[in-house]
Amino acid sequence: MNLPHNPDQHRADLLFAASIHELKNRFGLLLVNLEALLPQLTLAPEQQGAVASIRHDAQYIGDELVRLLTVFKAAGGQLRANIDQYALEDLLEEVVARHATTARATGCMIGFECDSELVGFLDEGIIRVVLDTCIYNAVKAGAHQITLRAVESQDGLRIDVDDDGPGFPEEMRLRYNASIDCGSLAPARSVNPAENTTGLGLYFANSLLAQICEQEACGRLLLGVSPEGGAQASLLIPQ
Repeated sequence: MNLPHNPDQHRADLLFAASIHELKNRFGLLLVNLEALLPQLTLAPEQQGAVASIRHDAQYIGDELVRLLTVFKAAGGQLRANIDQYALEDLLEEVVARHATTARATGCMIGFECDSELVGFLDEGIIRVVLDTCIYNAVKAGAHQITLRAVESQDGLRIDVDDDGPGFPEEMRLRYNASIDCGSLAPARSVNPAENTTGLGLYFANSLLAQICEQEACGRLLLGVSPEGGAQASLLIPQ
């Protein structure tokens, strides 16, 4: 998925990216002002629930703008992996904290399990975007418990996002994993009502993981069944 190489298109692409970036910044300021204003207000219980919902939606929109910029860079070949060493416990703790508002608004518990000594070489920005996608998918599916688990594996580092929701439909899971294994993943052409997904989130997540190294199979996101019987999204990161 490459952007056309001509001056006019390039200028239009830069304007598009700059506009999104400015929206992201202005939206961030809006959220800061909202958080500063709320403590000054006396709200009834039902109003507090509405505020929690607004916070959840606002956080989602802000995160989507960041995701859109990241995908834009990947599409234009501008995204380069920035590999560094990270403590996985700190990384997962920060990801979970970022979704605290979503958890409160939806009544979903989000936690993590990780050896305190586990470290990995990865692109923090890419991994955060992929984890955000997995968490949003779980919340949208109606999960009540989401757990991020990081472990060492034969292929390097593995981060599972497990939930207790309805899980991925078996046909979707098998088709998706088969396409990953043969390196032919493509976004779904239309929405499948039974799956309630276009597949674009998963497609972009794998596209970003492929940026981690030159071989497309190195960074992968596979679908499975969680220990709780729900959905499991597994990030396999080369080390």
